[in-house]
Amino acid sequence: MSSRVIAARALRLVLEQGKALDVALTDATANYTIEPRDRAYAQALCFAALRHGYGYQVVIAELVPKSPAPALMALLMIGFADVAALGTAAFAAVNETVSAARLLGLPYAAGLV
Repeated sequence: MSSRVIAARALRLVLEQGKALDVALTDATANYTIEPRDRAYAQALCFAALRHGYGYQVVIAELVPKSPAPALMALLMIGFADVAALGTAAFAAVNETVSAARLLGLPYAAGLV
């Protein structure tokens, strides 16, 4: 499972249900076997998205004419965090975020990402 998929699922649990990040990560990976490095990267993505979340949400609101669904908002915040906070090359982050959108059942969002 992709680190970005895990991160988006966990971030959504934190934002919507107020879960602690460790609990949200455990819940997001409950039915999957993941490598420790993938969980660690998902955690780093979530920390960055939460730390800079308000700024990311402002930019997303400016770029997206309609308010995105919660799952899509979480994924977009993870994508922003990947580039802006963790320094991933933009082309790589976009490619992985588009793939994550498809894995999350959001294929319509691939063009938006």
